[in-house]
Amino acid sequence: MNKELKKKRKQILSDPVTYFSSLYADTDSQLITRLDSLWQQHRDLKSRHDEEQLRKNIISRQIGEAKRNGVPLDDLKAAMADQGARLKTIADKLDVVEQQLFSFFDLAERP
Repeated sequence: MNKELKKKRKQILSDPVTYFSSLYADTDSQLITRLDSLWQQHRDLKSRHDEEQLRKNIISRQIGEAKRNGVPLDDLKAAMADQGARLKTIADKLDVVEQQLFSFFDLAERP
């Protein structure tokens, strides 16, 4: 991805409603409402992803500690697998919402 596209994506994700309004001042309010709803979904999913990533990091540290102490790892490994699956589910949803956000700016399918 080139620098300009990367910069535009970052700008969009920082505040898509304001950015969109600055580009298209005479936009239909229903479109803005839809964009705002998607942005809220994005923020919520991003927050959930960050929280789940912290939980995964904690489990990872527990695994390291258990290895050092010779404690069985089966339960921790299962917890890590579950946590990884939760993170993937959230990341997949986040990708879908991002693509929907970018579609407002014609960036959805660009690499």
